[in-house]
Amino acid sequence: MSARIRDRLSGIAPWSGLIGAGMGFALHHQVLSDALHFDCNDTAGGAGIVTGLVALIVVFGGGLVSWRALPAADATSPAATLPRFIGHMSVMAALLATLGIALLMLAGAILPGCRP
Repeated sequence: MSARIRDRLSGIAPWSGLIGAGMGFALHHQVLSDALHFDCNDTAGGAGIVTGLVALIVVFGGGLVSWRALPAADATSPAATLPRFIGHMSVMAALLATLGIALLMLAGAILPGCRP
């Protein structure tokens, strides 16, 4: 990987948790809501759990990249303040999306797809 591409990607790295959280939660929500809209039995066979696991992988990957992009704890320069804030915010967004996806997976595992 060239230095130019690496520099561009390093600017996106602190934001990746926020991007991954939005993408993972949207993926999970849209796939399941479309499946339930067209046939409420589509999610009964464990498709909701599999979709949730894929979404959790996307969110976890983004959060991990943001965590690794955090500046060192001893970096006290003003230039490290904004990337530190963005990295922490992105990791927290990934954790919040993980909680939301986990609760939706739990509801999908407990509740039936169609009303009796």
